[in-house]
Amino acid sequence: SWALAEDGRPLNEIAEAAKVTEDDLDAWANGAAAPTRGQVTTLARVLRRPRALFFVPAPPSTASLPPSFRHPPG
Repeated sequence: SWALAEDGRPLNEIAEAAKVTEDDLDAWANGAAAPTRGQVTTLARVLRRPRALFFVPAPPSTASLPPSFRHPPG
């Protein structure tokens, strides 16, 4: 859930890019369901995060940069 919130995009855009439903993302975020290995890989790519980061025991304390500064414009 922290990676989804930190991304800054609306949940429907993330779901569309990851080719899953918003309900799937909600279920994954609250622990009611778990994504497949391929879905984790796709979500990591969409969120521009390393896949291993989704398996840490707790979310990182803070991001080093806000989402708007992660990639140069254009």
